[in-house]
Amino acid sequence: NGLYTYTDSLYYLGTKNELFALPVSSFTWFKKMNCLIVGTKGSGIYLKTKKGPLRIHEKNGLSSNSVKLVRSRGGEIFAATDKGLDIIRFSDKGANTFSVRHIDKNKGLPGNRINDLIVNDSILYAATDKGIAVIDYKDIKKNSVSPKLFLKSVLINDTHSEIRKEYALAFH
Repeated sequence: NGLYTYTDSLYYLGTKNELFALPVSSFTWFKKMNCLIVGTKGSGIYLKTKKGPLRIHEKNGLSSNSVKLVRSRGGEIFAATDKGLDIIRFSDKGANTFSVRHIDKNKGLPGNRINDLIVNDSILYAATDKGIAVIDYKDIKKNSVSPKLFLKSVLINDTHSEIRKEYALAFH
């Protein structure tokens, strides 16, 4: 039920900060910020920094607060959730400035529930509930092409009209 520390004896950190009382699902070290990353079962992730905890959750960009595991590589944090994978990248402006990229079954994962994760250079290996994905995550681009639009019908003043290239409509 939360995070403990041990020097001469076991000390519960949940009395110091309520974030440290959350059930822990996974943790790892984040070299870029020299801090511990903790994934929780219902409250997203938090970073235990020297300045205090920083929470990343649904309200500030995480796809789900149910985090199965966390990994880090370079300057990025990978959070495996029940809704896919979130890649968190911090800017050089400070700990509170970060962006979150989301990868789910619409972007290459066979399923959204991730059970295990390995990050090797730019290759991501994700074991999901529907199979294993191998993705070059740095090569995923945003869709910059607008979807094609196909009209099936046109209503003008609640009357079906034939589909034409142009319409001249009166206005008041």
